[in-house]
Amino acid sequence: MAELQEVQITEEKPLLPGQTPEAAKPLFQFEDMQEIIQNFVRVHVDAPGMEEGAPVFPLGYQYPSLDQLADMIPCVLQYLNFSTIIGVGVGAGAYILARYALNHPDTVEGLVLINIDPNAKGWMDWAAHKLTGLTSSIPEMILGHLFSQEELSGNSELIQKYRNIITHAPNLD
Repeated sequence: MAELQEVQITEEKPLLPGQTPEAAKPLFQFEDMQEIIQNFVRVHVDAPGMEEGAPVFPLGYQYPSLDQLADMIPCVLQYLNFSTIIGVGVGAGAYILARYALNHPDTVEGLVLINIDPNAKGWMDWAAHKLTGLTSSIPEMILGHLFSQEELSGNSELIQKYRNIITHAPNLD
């Protein structure tokens, strides 16, 4: 697994417009997935401080980099006594799994990476982020990364749910 391959998937039907709260369930909770998941173990790994009910970080806490988070995965696998994985990650989680796979290819059976951006941001992106930060709150910036402008303007129940979760996250900063 010396290189990663990108696959473009064209959406046949939109993910959010007109969806009910039932459609907001995590992937592995859908009834259609039950036959598949009964044949393997699923483990969800939260980054430090991102789990539900996480305590606030102490003053001066230095949050690990994405590469440091990738370096923590072998400890998780050792603890669980797993020799190989199939990783599923979105955004930062996708990047972390990709870094892990590049460093430990013999332990990765496969990856599903969604919305991964492995490229470092240029100065234009940095400037745009700084300007956006002046006019938007942190929760709104995070929502802007998760959903399209059309989805956000629809202000669905799903958007409100995630806005509430993000707004009340203890380690938002």
